[in-house]
Amino acid sequence: MAAASGGLVRSAEWQRVRDFAQEVRAAPAALAIQGEAGAGKSTLWRAGLEVAAAAGHRLLRSEPSASETDLSFAGLSDLLAEVLPLVAARIPGPQLEALEVALLLRPAGEEPPTAHAIGLAMLAALRGCLSQHPVLIAVDDVQWLDDATLEAMTFALRRVSGGPLSLLVAARTEAVADPLTVGAPPPSRAWQELLAAMPEAAVMDLVPLDMWQVQNLLPPDVTAAQARQVARQSRGNPFWALQISASLEDAENPLPPLARTPGPRTRQPASSLRRRSSSLPARTSPDWSAAGSARVSCCSWPATSRGHWNSSRSSTRASWPPRTWSECCRCCST
Repeated sequence: MAAASGGLVRSAEWQRVRDFAQEVRAAPAALAIQGEAGAGKSTLWRAGLEVAAAAGHRLLRSEPSASETDLSFAGLSDLLAEVLPLVAARIPGPQLEALEVALLLRPAGEEPPTAHAIGLAMLAALRGCLSQHPVLIAVDDVQWLDDATLEAMTFALRRVSGGPLSLLVAARTEAVADPLTVGAPPPSRAWQELLAAMPEAAVMDLVPLDMWQVQNLLPPDVTAAQARQVARQSRGNPFWALQISASLEDAENPLPPLARTPGPRTRQPASSLRRRSSSLPARTSPDWSAAGSARVSCCSWPATSRGHWNSSRSSTRASWPPRTWSECCRCCST
């Protein structure tokens, strides 16, 4: 696992994911990896898939995106695309026809397939897979799974009472201080229905990295003082820690903590992040002008220890953003 993705420094979490993924169990079980964007969920999730494949599990995987939440059965197509030809003979004819119509593998008839028929087909496909191999169903960014897939999966999982079936999902939680998601609605939690459908389920929260973990994540030439600064400004988020550390020496970078440009160990102008955020839907784009007019200081960024806008302190300082880090507040420049 690459340290740059925040996985190597999360040794305890990685051990838990590894043990879960490689186990061939007698009864179905689920593990959800939960954390804010950039916390290292996908790194752990992908490493878990590698371990499961090496242990002989059949992988049914999907990695939905935010743009696919309204595409019915997009996730189900990901999960079953490779295995459907292998288990089609085990699915009753009417159910198979309904599933193939839902997955756009055959033309629809006069009547659309029912959710019940598709759920039964998913159940038959799972049982067919379980008769041959241990099965790991794996979904990254499960908060973006489309509703139709979620419904079919929940229906099927409730009815698999035994066998070597595992469910490994990674889910994003809200991060109010992330400038790339500020103003966006909180991530959907409907995916928790999948956990409720399993006989055994657990949720593993990825807490912020501590200063020593952040220092181990950063390049070896980063000093302990710089690591403390990065840990404080990134709030222990691995992704943002790397972005902030990449521009420690860039005095011209006017961005506040948690507003650094993507790309480890690169020094890109602030406009790069603004271009990236402007390409997002309007509801997710950070309001840079509002931050400037409020003269927000980096030590009063919402997710720091103060947890609120400290306008009374920042009003006595130079306008935000500062031209150089020396103009920033003392707690972030030491």
